[in-house]
Amino acid sequence: MNLQIFKTDSFYNALQSFFEALNIPVNYVAEEPVNPQEILSNTFKSHHPAFQLMKNAYFLGMVDDASFEENESINIDKIKTDYDGVLVERS
Repeated sequence: MNLQIFKTDSFYNALQSFFEALNIPVNYVAEEPVNPQEILSNTFKSHHPAFQLMKNAYFLGMVDDASFEENESINIDKIKTDYDGVLVERS
């Protein structure tokens, strides 16, 4: 597996290649960064030093039963509680 791609390609493309090499299907959501408060709305603490380091967050996609069955994952706007899957993001 070539991890050097994370140095030479965009984060989004590198992660796509990474998950493809691992044979892990991902239902991709967005390539563009968003404000961290949007993704971490329930947990973001602007006064905390770790959160102050975050400039952008990337909501790459979802790994869940639907992605393994080649179906579309649940709409991210409808996730209100625990989620049986993996949300892949980078901050």
